[in-house]
Amino acid sequence: MIDAAHASKKLHIIAQADDDSTDTAVDVTTNGTTSAIGGEYDGGVNDGSDQGFSCGFFGTCGEDIVVGPLAAGTYYVKVAQGGTPYDASFKNYTLLVWFE
Repeated sequence: MIDAAHASKKLHIIAQADDDSTDTAVDVTTNGTTSAIGGEYDGGVNDGSDQGFSCGFFGTCGEDIVVGPLAAGTYYVKVAQGGTPYDASFKNYTLLVWFE
């Protein structure tokens, strides 16, 4: 929940894969289903994320995004399987979330 004192801040989210084959995608939702950031994020080419693969070509395994500023309210950080490739046996990750 983001209170009025933190409403002008951004959320920094890192979903770091614990192995080379885990592919994550992250989203920030307002009710568990409605995206507050325009949909799931599964890696960008130039932003320090995994480029949409299980591990980026430069060794990055996971997503690293900053979203916001977000208005006061309740938000959920959702971590799901990424798109390419996906193997259910590789699902371990570490999630870090903080205000900036």
